[in-house]
Amino acid sequence: MKFSAAVLTSVLFALSASAAPAASIETRDLTGDVTNFFNSIGGFGVQANVDNQGGSCTSPFAPAGARIPCSCPPDQGAFISTVVNNVNAGHVISGNGAGTPLSFPGDSTDRLFAFRDTLQGMLCPIVSTAWADLLPH
Repeated sequence: MKFSAAVLTSVLFALSASAAPAASIETRDLTGDVTNFFNSIGGFGVQANVDNQGGSCTSPFAPAGARIPCSCPPDQGAFISTVVNNVNAGHVISGNGAGTPLSFPGDSTDRLFAFRDTLQGMLCPIVSTAWADLLPH
């Protein structure tokens, strides 16, 4: 009995250890996919904290006179990480639009919508990026 319990424990440990890298590989692939798409559309196309007047800034893509939060667009690494977390959760996790279903399929337009929804969840409007012109009107 002791032998079979030891064997069973060893087998379960080996299975759990071998499962861990697969999950990290999937996450790394999604992170790479999100990063590659982000780079392929030129990143945000806007710099954060331009013309800061009391925490309100400008964007060349905002309507004339409109201002955006100076923290927008967010840090690239934080944005990509948030997209990955949202996709893994299947929905926007927090902020504006929390609960909005989210995936990252192969279609560029759907990927842009995932980016837009994540950006809005990070409390940044689409006009804090150059992406509005890339989305269908």
